[in-house]
Amino acid sequence: MEKNKRRKNQQPRVLDEIQQKILLESTELKERDRMLIRFCLRTGLRNAETCGINVGDIKKLGQIVTTLEVRTTIAKNKIARRIPLVQDVRDALNNFLIWKIERNEKNDLNSPLFCTLRTKKRLAPRDFQRIMQSASEKIGLRFTPHDLRHTFGTELYRATHDLESVRIALGHASLDTTLIYMHTSPDILRQRFETAFNKHT
Repeated sequence: MEKNKRRKNQQPRVLDEIQQKILLESTELKERDRMLIRFCLRTGLRNAETCGINVGDIKKLGQIVTTLEVRTTIAKNKIARRIPLVQDVRDALNNFLIWKIERNEKNDLNSPLFCTLRTKKRLAPRDFQRIMQSASEKIGLRFTPHDLRHTFGTELYRATHDLESVRIALGHASLDTTLIYMHTSPDILRQRFETAFNKHT
């Protein structure tokens, strides 16, 4: 019980901009792994949801969609949601689909977006865990797929200060779950202190 309480109260682990840049630009990363990381940083999908995404979820009528519809069949608690895809992730997805074709991976709409490199079958959540552990350790970091989701939620909250938007984007059933994203980083706290108290000096 105490262990669960500590885990619930634990602050999310967030990749700052420099860490994201280092991770995404690492020459050690395979094309698939780079797309996995960028996709989660821009959508906030859970590990299992990401692995459940099909080509047809991100491509319709020959074009990369501007809004990702997370199907009830892969969404946690069967709660569907819609997530806007910003331009950089749409461009990356378009290039990724070209890479998949060059690798002779299946590219029909019902095929998995993310596949294993050897068997070309759907990536499993445990595979994503291993990929993230290996990718981050190679550059001296230690992050998980869930940390990418935390990073997305934190950045969205900092940009909007709208917990309800964060709740909807992350697919939380309750706003209570989303409250963890109200945490304040030491740098932001320092900036706010300087703004508040510099007028007294």
